[in-house]
Amino acid sequence: MSSPSKGPGKTDNKAVIDTAAWAFNIVTSVGIIMVNKALMATYGFTFATTLTGLHFTATTMMTVILRWLGYIQPSHLPFSEVAKFVLFASFSIVGMNVSLMWNSVGFYQIAKLSMIPVTCLLEIVFDKIRYSRDTRLSIGLVLVGVGVCTVTDVSVNAKGFIAAFVAVWSTSLQQYYVHHLQRKYTIGSFNLLGHTAPVQAVSLLIVGPFLDQLLTNKKVYAYDYTLTSVFFIVLSCIIAIGTNLSQFICIGRFSAVTFQVLGHMKTILVLILGFLFFGREGLSLQVIMGMAIAIMGMIWYGNASSKPGGKERWTQTPPVSNGKTEDETDLFLHADDPNEKMGDVAKDLAAGTVGGAAQLIVGHPFDTIKVKLQSQPAPLPGQPPKYSGAMDAIRQTVAAEGPRGLFKGMGAPLATVAAFNALLFTVRGQMESLLRSKPGEPLSIGQQVVCGAGAGVAVSFLACPTELIKCRLQAQSALAGAGSAAVAVKYGGPMDVARHVLAEAGVKGLFKGLVPTLAREVPGNAVMFGVYEGLKKFLSGDKEPSELGRGSLIVAGGLAGASFWLGVYPADVVKSVIQVDDYKQPKYSGSVDAFRKILAAEGAKGLYKGFGPAMARSVPANAACFLAYEVTRSSLG
Repeated sequence: MSSPSKGPGKTDNKAVIDTAAWAFNIVTSVGIIMVNKALMATYGFTFATTLTGLHFTATTMMTVILRWLGYIQPSHLPFSEVAKFVLFASFSIVGMNVSLMWNSVGFYQIAKLSMIPVTCLLEIVFDKIRYSRDTRLSIGLVLVGVGVCTVTDVSVNAKGFIAAFVAVWSTSLQQYYVHHLQRKYTIGSFNLLGHTAPVQAVSLLIVGPFLDQLLTNKKVYAYDYTLTSVFFIVLSCIIAIGTNLSQFICIGRFSAVTFQVLGHMKTILVLILGFLFFGREGLSLQVIMGMAIAIMGMIWYGNASSKPGGKERWTQTPPVSNGKTEDETDLFLHADDPNEKMGDVAKDLAAGTVGGAAQLIVGHPFDTIKVKLQSQPAPLPGQPPKYSGAMDAIRQTVAAEGPRGLFKGMGAPLATVAAFNALLFTVRGQMESLLRSKPGEPLSIGQQVVCGAGAGVAVSFLACPTELIKCRLQAQSALAGAGSAAVAVKYGGPMDVARHVLAEAGVKGLFKGLVPTLAREVPGNAVMFGVYEGLKKFLSGDKEPSELGRGSLIVAGGLAGASFWLGVYPADVVKSVIQVDDYKQPKYSGSVDAFRKILAAEGAKGLYKGFGPAMARSVPANAACFLAYEVTRSSLG
């Protein structure tokens, strides 16, 4: 039987939400891989099962807070269903950890790939799904491509095979059950996490220490906890909230098979990003061929499974929770909250994530040049500066570091881009709701300025540590050879910067430059959002601002982004020089001291170093950000 046809508006809406869901999953997954790698490899916290228990503890706390605030409505899920889900999930986590410990990396990868055919079998048996020949062949092509990329040495033993068998079947059952429970009981991802995360947290925190001791011969209680390692544990738990939620969202919206097939795009992206940021090591002809085969298979799967007959359910099982059915396209946004409070937050989160990704891709090379110009030391009398201007900085950077040098420091904002822009637009959206006297009422320009200022306060506390890491990476070559102690150590990447800063100054060191960050973000965002809304009203004329075309949105977003910097750029220069300053022998005692010394040494011109690249970045980057946000937000309703 074929599914009923959907109108073009509904199809476009679903496509946008699907893209946002996948973007959320990819960003959080890559972020947690980076953090856990640093935590385990650098700091020796190898207690993977216990760490996962802490992840679900953090997720439980998040769902409790959201329920207390009224964003998650009460729902019913039988405890027998929760118990089965937690049983599958616990065996999955334990099985994967043991499998990795007892098997070669090659066999471990083969076991992970075998989850796709196992999950297909579960859907065929329990959901009566029928796959077309093209869909089956496309899945096979993905398996071949990813296998060529990742499978190297293959060796297996009896206990390793048993562990892999348990891991494959339990993981497949757990992912199948995520989709099954959301569909059967018409509950969304937040509610499902609220039911399952507490039980998973308790079970893993009980079993985890014993299992980790068995696997590593170390006791989690005897680990030498330092301020730095605790910071990374907390950071891992925070990102895990997004990882757990995004997994439930994606599986609930698609299916466990689709999540497995398209989820291997993360494997491909990790390989590509590794090449872009760390060089050619590991990028052999075999890996390139494997990536190409896998990507072709994913494209083929997306096309084949979406065609009539590509993937069909032959017996429909209606939801049983309250007698009403619900389109899975709307489940992501509305199942958790009939009042649509959670829907509004989810829309702002999704749209902010897409907007932030667009802004980062377009603007980061400009930002690198801006920071290099800002942070280069004042030349000695009679000596020329290291960079004579923006174009000279580009030429020297590309000559010394290659094109990858323009993207240096991108790892930190890449890991937080979703959180930063989601927080910015979500806080702004919630302040708009507070200031409205009735739903849907347009706000004045003054009220939009207040909303922007409030959002600026919120994002400053996330922007400060992120930009400190980014700036110290970007400024290395600008300060090299200038006798600056700030770059006596060459950083290997974002995590290496964080490790050095935490070792030298503790967590407080990550918030160095918070005052100028607030001085930049609060007035800057107030002006930017005020100008943006004012331009939208001006360009719309007699029409509603929501009816503006994409060209007008690009103009409004670009000019609004430029307005951000006009009044606050000196605060950004002060922020940059403070954040790249040495911790033990600082050149500046604070923001005011930095301002005075720059003014005394270089005059007012020194407070506008890098202004050209900042403006050149701001217009296209913010135009892309606002356009992506508006298109995504309007598509979500």
